[in-house]
Amino acid sequence: MFKNFLVKLYNFFFNYPTPSNLTNVWNFGILAFIFLMTQIITGLLLSLYYVPTAEWAFEFVEYLVRDTYLGWYIRYLHANGASFFFL
Repeated sequence: MFKNFLVKLYNFFFNYPTPSNLTNVWNFGILAFIFLMTQIITGLLLSLYYVPTAEWAFEFVEYLVRDTYLGWYIRYLHANGASFFFL
């Protein structure tokens, strides 16, 4: 039974029929779409803590990185996602 499952899994991933016009351009397009969605989601999460004053800009970043749950991860994911998106 387990061997039958493995054969089906192998056939799904390696013998799956795909169209011949599926090229690397599609792959880069999907990758760009994933980075765009990451930018939108992390941007919305970062905007929850946004403070629109110049005096509090540094304190906002410091609070986000040090005091919020996974704030550092969201900030760096957003920053590096922008670089990868334009790469």
